[in-house]
Amino acid sequence: MVTLNKYNYKEHSEVPDVELQLVEDCADCPAHMLDIQEINEFLNEYHNHFHDDDGQPSWEQEWEDFGEVYDDEPAYI
Repeated sequence: MVTLNKYNYKEHSEVPDVELQLVEDCADCPAHMLDIQEINEFLNEYHNHFHDDDGQPSWEQEWEDFGEVYDDEPAYI
């Protein structure tokens, strides 16, 4: 697995609100109480863990490879 460190904010005001909310939800404290380096480390670890590309195809791609088609809205329903 490749580890990416794409988050390198210098101050709290640079961090998007959605990322701050994620940090606060997981840290159970206001983000402004955390050091900006802690926020960067958390965001990098979180996104590397949950959004990593392990080289495996998605389940949709696997279905398609075997002739299956996934359709959220089939015409026959």
